[in-house]
Amino acid sequence: MSQTEMQYEIKFLLDGNQVLTDEHELRVDLVHLDQAALQQLDIRFLDTSALDLYHAGWILRGRLKQNKDQWEITYKKRVDLFEGRNIEQAIKVLEESGFDLNDPSWSKEVDWSGEHQTLNLSYEVKVNVSELHHPDDWKAIFLKHAPDPLRRQQWGDLNFTTMLAKTSLFGPITAHKYKGEWGGIQENVEVWNVAGSSIVEITTEATGSIAAQSSRDLMETLLQQQDLLPLQPGMSKTDWALNKFLHSEDSVVDPFALLRQGGYNLYFRHAQPENTVDNDVMLSVLGRKQAWRLGELLTARKIPIQFPVSTSPINRARQTAEIAFSQQNIKIEPRLLKRELDQLLETAPEEGVNQIFVAHHHNFNNQLQLNKKFDYLNMVLLKPLGRGKGYKVVQVLNLLQEALIKYSSTVSEGTIR
Repeated sequence: MSQTEMQYEIKFLLDGNQVLTDEHELRVDLVHLDQAALQQLDIRFLDTSALDLYHAGWILRGRLKQNKDQWEITYKKRVDLFEGRNIEQAIKVLEESGFDLNDPSWSKEVDWSGEHQTLNLSYEVKVNVSELHHPDDWKAIFLKHAPDPLRRQQWGDLNFTTMLAKTSLFGPITAHKYKGEWGGIQENVEVWNVAGSSIVEITTEATGSIAAQSSRDLMETLLQQQDLLPLQPGMSKTDWALNKFLHSEDSVVDPFALLRQGGYNLYFRHAQPENTVDNDVMLSVLGRKQAWRLGELLTARKIPIQFPVSTSPINRARQTAEIAFSQQNIKIEPRLLKRELDQLLETAPEEGVNQIFVAHHHNFNNQLQLNKKFDYLNMVLLKPLGRGKGYKVVQVLNLLQEALIKYSSTVSEGTIR
């Protein structure tokens, strides 16, 4: 199949803080879709704790639409498209792996998210709701209907059957899907809710690479007009959801319940700057909104704060602190740019309150997990151990990605073992 015949799905992840109401519903005044076309979904994934299936390019998913009595069981195989590998070459890779691409039961599509493109093959079967209750039921169904290429897949000495025994069921994910037209193109918006956090994805479809590029450019323009450019282009909502479940142990305790007791240090990376080129750039319009919401969040959650708040002298950090906590409540702390930073973080706050530091990227004495990205307005909850004794990273929260600015709630374990 050539690029002129291939189906494309163009995707953008949106900042849920901007496009969702307090009830996690889509703000159609910003994303101009027909809200009447709304569908609720229940979504589950099957994988190991190390995401062995996902990292081998496989997604095993169940999806149940509202008022339906059958689960859509999907086996999806992904092959990245990158410089030097086009669609024809990716198809050849799949054929050499044993896929029969003439089999009409396999649907083909290019997933275009940000600058990243992936060729996806999907195989789907329907299973009655009455057949799926316990996690072992899901494993049996996925084994029963597994396509031959997946059955032949090897993970070292393990085949699919033995790997399946190591899997867990991740879910449920409550999703809402909106369908409508915006700017002359048909679009879908999905809102996924996982353990109190939300992620929003807007998509459109096109046939052929030229039409896909045109639709992508139009969608990007429509989003720019509403100041809705995604914060993390290229990110996958499936990857977000799986990792959200995997790291739910980091979020089992409501961080705001801890903070109301006092005794912690909070380290914030500054909000979104105007650009990433200039060293001492100011915040963007969106960054200023983010900083304002940060202050609103801590006030609404009745978090006791030790004033003044310490901020780096660099403009983007200083401006974040001024907007969030007001200018009279901050102090410039040059040591936040120096080696003494870790010494500041090990000092305990006054009794019953929490110290706040607003600065830049930091590795916290290598306590961050390797797969943790420390992005704009991330919050690191630290327990100071005393002068000369260091500190402990308790939690890392992405306030933007996890929509905590408006939607934070106590989180519970969502993985069925």
